[in-house]
Amino acid sequence: MTIAEFTDEAIASKPAITCNTCGQGKVYYLGVLLPDAELKDLMGEILPDFPIKDIPEGVEITLRKNAEKRVVFIINHAPERRTVTLPGPFLELLSGQTVGPELTIARHGVLVLKA
Repeated sequence: MTIAEFTDEAIASKPAITCNTCGQGKVYYLGVLLPDAELKDLMGEILPDFPIKDIPEGVEITLRKNAEKRVVFIINHAPERRTVTLPGPFLELLSGQTVGPELTIARHGVLVLKA
């Protein structure tokens, strides 16, 4: 399903953002580099049930869920530490510690949260 199309004459009406269903989940493909504000708005629409605001550059956040469980992966691809503000405290599954709402991620660090 096409979410947004290009408007440039050379590629007008071609998909810029699409969404495909995969089992009970969805996969979004972005063929465009969005400005930070627009990307945050889109993420707010895609992940309305996990409202992480102000995702820093270089940080990837992925939500995986089924009927019983929700797990959030936070990956810092940057060579520096990054800080993310969560909507509350969460159990970090790799360490067993409760983290948040403000969370600093090590450079190239990975966190797995029970949501």
